[in-house]
Amino acid sequence: MKKAVRWIAAAVLFLVLGLILFGRAAEILRRKTAAETDMVHSFYEIEENSLDVLFLGSSHLYYGVQPGELWGQYGITSYVMGSPEQTAATSYYLLKEAFTRQKPKVVAMESYYLWYDGLYYSEARLRQAFDGMSMGKVKTEMVNDLLSEKGRKEKLSWYLPFLYYHTRWDALESYDFHTKPYLKGARIDYTVRPIEDPGMVTEASEIPDDSMKYLEKIIQLCRENGVEFVMFAIPYGIETDQARYDRRQGTNLALEDYLESQDLFHAERPENISGIKRIRIRQWNQEQEILVEDEETIREVERILQGSAFTDVSGCPYADLVYLEKQDGTSMTLQFAADGCDGFILGDYACYTPGRAEWDRMRNLLGMELAVPAYR
Repeated sequence: MKKAVRWIAAAVLFLVLGLILFGRAAEILRRKTAAETDMVHSFYEIEENSLDVLFLGSSHLYYGVQPGELWGQYGITSYVMGSPEQTAATSYYLLKEAFTRQKPKVVAMESYYLWYDGLYYSEARLRQAFDGMSMGKVKTEMVNDLLSEKGRKEKLSWYLPFLYYHTRWDALESYDFHTKPYLKGARIDYTVRPIEDPGMVTEASEIPDDSMKYLEKIIQLCRENGVEFVMFAIPYGIETDQARYDRRQGTNLALEDYLESQDLFHAERPENISGIKRIRIRQWNQEQEILVEDEETIREVERILQGSAFTDVSGCPYADLVYLEKQDGTSMTLQFAADGCDGFILGDYACYTPGRAEWDRMRNLLGMELAVPAYR
């Protein structure tokens, strides 16, 4: 009897050790999304219910948002749940999985890849989002929805990535053994390239059906969980095809209309400039701030700003900062052109102008000098 017990105990121990070694080998061989960043998989190392903000999106997101900076500068805890060429359908299932462990105050989704018409860009890109996801209900739902055309054998490799990556042993890098979860899903790239100003897009592009379907599901999921939903666009300029750039960026204009219909679009616009109590001005070439508190001057500046129209004023140095402090305690920041241009930036790089005559009058009212920055 004792001998049988020992054999059983030895067999169980052997099985447990085998599973541990198999799990470790599978983890090493699994392709890490964005190398040492190991996106999605590193999400599970975060303490549960500890995030203020969860970000979703493609490579524009994980190069454009740094959780370490948000924590260091503002005390905001966040994670970048990004992956290359992440579609809205991919974002939806990643968010659904995230909600099993986190209840952030805000979900912020980068808008760029809404231009894509499809559930996923390629199997390789989809794997970069879901190979790191833990086995569970959400992963099963994702496989059955996004990969419904796959056979049972093909689907199995999504639950056991080792079956897909078992031949990758000769392509292993140091980051396969030592990832950097402290990056919180972000990636750092110090590459700098000169680019030309692509200009402002003025014509909207239609949002594809698949993107709209899953965007609506994301918004509904956030509402069900009592989480504020925010969309934003990260600027980029490396694009060789201007028409393609305009078409993809035009999606954001269509997105504004949709979000406004859902009471989710709260952009800063000139017509909303009112109730100003005080104006502070910091010109690029002046050490001393200009402070404007005269009621009559402030009301006239309000009128001029409210009458400004959207414009494509590119190539101007928007180097002068104008802070509008409101009576309700909130504030708005404008970036005034510092040379002969007659416009300002409000919000996410939206340019407006009141016209040359009104522009000159406003600058005189504010006591702003006209000076061209050295880099011009």
